[in-house]
Amino acid sequence: MQNNRPLVFRFGLLIASVSIILACTRINPIGSGCDGFIDALGTVSPEIENQVQTAITSAGLDGAALVSTNGDNDGCGNYHVRAIDFDFTLNVTSFDSSVLSASAAKALEIADSFAQKPETAPNLGNVHVTFQSDGLKCTWGYTEGTWRAFKPFDANEADCPVR
Repeated sequence: MQNNRPLVFRFGLLIASVSIILACTRINPIGSGCDGFIDALGTVSPEIENQVQTAITSAGLDGAALVSTNGDNDGCGNYHVRAIDFDFTLNVTSFDSSVLSASAAKALEIADSFAQKPETAPNLGNVHVTFQSDGLKCTWGYTEGTWRAFKPFDANEADCPVR
């Protein structure tokens, strides 16, 4: 009987080792076998950038937008888009809350329409709108369904709270 114990003991260690290895191994949900993900930023095609600019002009806004994506690089270097981000810069006549609210609503509508396109990204990410008027600027950010004002950092930035 003593001769069987070491074999059973070794078999038990083998089972435990395999269980630990399986528990610690992450399988890529895409099925490529690539482990690990690193946050990464990506770009959109020039065609999408042009479409965004056309949408800005069509909405009666005076400005432009930088458009990018955020996502993950897997262990094999493949980029997986998570969301599309927008950084609008809009010229406005004043920092009156009604002017800012109307401009921000149009910018959000544009951003949301591109987030729903299969060729861009599956989700809407960060949306920032920097308003410019008379040499000053102020910025709003859209997060969790609400616009929030960024605090001024330098002499060219104004306080434009969201009402």
